[in-house]
Amino acid sequence: MSIAEKIKIPDEELQTILNSAGIATFNCHFPTDTFIVSERYMEMFDFDKGSKPSIHDIPARIHPDDLDYRNEIIKVAFITGTINYEVRIVHRDRSIHWVRVNGSITFDENKQPISSIGIVTDVTKEKNILQSLEEKELRLRLAMDVSKLGIWDLDFTTDDIIYSEKVAEILGHPPSAILTHQQMVDQIYPDDKKIVEDALAAAKQNGIYVYNARFIRPDNSVIWAHMKGKVIFNEGVPIRVYGTMTDITENRIIDEMKTTLAAIVASSEDAIVSKRLDGIVTSWNNSAERIFGYTPEEMIGQHISKIIPPDRLNEETTIIETLKKGLRVEHFETKRLTKDGRLLDVSLAISPLKNSNGMIIGASKVARDITEQKKIIRDLQESEAKFRLLADSMPQKIWTSDIKGNLNYFNKAVYDESGLQYEDIYNYGWMDVVHPDDKEENIRRWKHSIDTGEDFILEHRLRGYTGEYRWQLSRAIPQKDCNGNIQMWVGTSTDIHQIKESEEQKDFFISIASHELKTPVTSIKGYVQILLSIYAKKEDTFLNNALLTIDKQIITLTTLIGDLLDMSKIKTGALELEKQQFDINTLVEETVKEIRYATPAHSINITKPGNNIEVFADKRRISQALINFLTNAVKYSPNNHQVDVTVTANNKEVHVSVRDYGIGIDRQEHEKIFERFYRVEGKDEKTYPGFGIGLFIASEIIKKHSGKIMVTSEKGKGSTFSFIIPTHN
Repeated sequence: MSIAEKIKIPDEELQTILNSAGIATFNCHFPTDTFIVSERYMEMFDFDKGSKPSIHDIPARIHPDDLDYRNEIIKVAFITGTINYEVRIVHRDRSIHWVRVNGSITFDENKQPISSIGIVTDVTKEKNILQSLEEKELRLRLAMDVSKLGIWDLDFTTDDIIYSEKVAEILGHPPSAILTHQQMVDQIYPDDKKIVEDALAAAKQNGIYVYNARFIRPDNSVIWAHMKGKVIFNEGVPIRVYGTMTDITENRIIDEMKTTLAAIVASSEDAIVSKRLDGIVTSWNNSAERIFGYTPEEMIGQHISKIIPPDRLNEETTIIETLKKGLRVEHFETKRLTKDGRLLDVSLAISPLKNSNGMIIGASKVARDITEQKKIIRDLQESEAKFRLLADSMPQKIWTSDIKGNLNYFNKAVYDESGLQYEDIYNYGWMDVVHPDDKEENIRRWKHSIDTGEDFILEHRLRGYTGEYRWQLSRAIPQKDCNGNIQMWVGTSTDIHQIKESEEQKDFFISIASHELKTPVTSIKGYVQILLSIYAKKEDTFLNNALLTIDKQIITLTTLIGDLLDMSKIKTGALELEKQQFDINTLVEETVKEIRYATPAHSINITKPGNNIEVFADKRRISQALINFLTNAVKYSPNNHQVDVTVTANNKEVHVSVRDYGIGIDRQEHEKIFERFYRVEGKDEKTYPGFGIGLFIASEIIKKHSGKIMVTSEKGKGSTFSFIIPTHN
């Protein structure tokens, strides 16, 4: 069971977890020179976001002094299959960062390298701690070498004090300064005055004057001083005391640092162990006990071989020989035994320990338990293999991209159907197989999805290996982390060629049928009008009502035929606009008046600016879109007869909206409502007739005007349909 499975996290979120833990990942495919890295890897190696670094770009980031060492490790890795090294990375701002690289290389049956996968950890902090420790030890030795004592002599009877220049220097004064004893007392740190008073009282009793206290210098800096003196008595009465003053500020800081460093070693997550050259353990921290199970009492004084598997004892000899040369052993990956007999994967960093004469007397080891890291790598490899197997077994074309929209993976179906190789797509791009007439819309839609995070949906034609273009439905959705940040895009392309051909045949039939129906319907309407005029003055009520009903139904049929013809024109790109200058307020009033006449039961209110709003548009088509809004508002408001029409405008565009208080539309239907033949499903909606093409035609009319069509609605509370068009050409 993988780590992701244990903690109930899907595999696709594992990369996000690794990034959050500060662990970078890399995956290199040698035959195709493909190099895939995580965002954390890009940060560690100082690559720009969105760039696509090659494996050949890595050496340029490595410190020149570490490059030969790294190259030698890589050579060995291509033999052993194990990658383990630690180098410095030089960022473009010249800052230095230490990284630890752990990975593995897989080989084919001919033992040729196929790919490598691994993780990278930033160990700059660890390096800085070790370097800081060495620097602090050096400062301590230098402080001891240059230390000088201040000499003083205090007369109890007169309170006069004689002192050397070093005393004045320690207290922060020029060497030639003249100070009284009281001035020196006034410099004692307030919280330490009691310490000095108690030390002086004890000295007058036992003759020994000693204390450590802080002093405030004239520049407000605080120093620590060690005072040691001897009291002179005359017939049992203390008459003077003389002694030394030593600046121990650095010693106090070093002691505090040592305490801090000791705490760091004790609390480190890694096992920190020291041993002699003969393998006898001399120190064993808390994490060593936690990782290996042995207490300090069980290990200190014992041979390190207690935790080394028998088949790896020769490693110890090799390590000792390396240390004797004064060399470090960086990130040596091996196996170690726990007290209960378990085998752990560990990474060792081993440094030589020297005595004061510079002789190497032992070694310091930092051992990190990388068992879980190794398991993560194995799980990643298994997860990737499962994904590829699943994806390659599917007939659909599957592809992925990074957050910038660069496609970086294709399943087997893509290569099989396109006849392309990975190098072809990588070198010439995916757009090479898109039909020339579809490329512009493809690019526009894809860029819109990348910029907004909205799903990518497009019907377009792709070229197959035979050279034939076939219609595909391509969809891509963003994969997001727990914070809503897009990590990658996953897309599919499905062959819908037969469906498209069926649609084209249906559109052709609708176009022909509409044209053929138009002439007889026009003739019928003409005869009905003649009959109405002939029998208008007759008293045959039934006949007149029947003719009016027929005339009304013919109008409905004529509108439907007109919509079908418009839809056919839209599909063939033949819907033309006849633009002219007109007042949108007047158009709205005339259109509303027409609807009021047809539906006298509804109250249609208009809110508009008092001045004229001139627009350059197709007056008939804009009226057609508005009529569709109004008829829908009336049709879907059986129990509330109020409809509100609002017109607003600025210098650039005009906004027209129609609001009803009817049955409303579910939010999930909003985006689909403008699609061709789409009708909202539900127990209420099924009672209303229609083909679902009116809003589709209205949408296309508004798009033709470079405008925008919108709907806001809530179930049971009505709907507001709106369009925005520019006022000028």
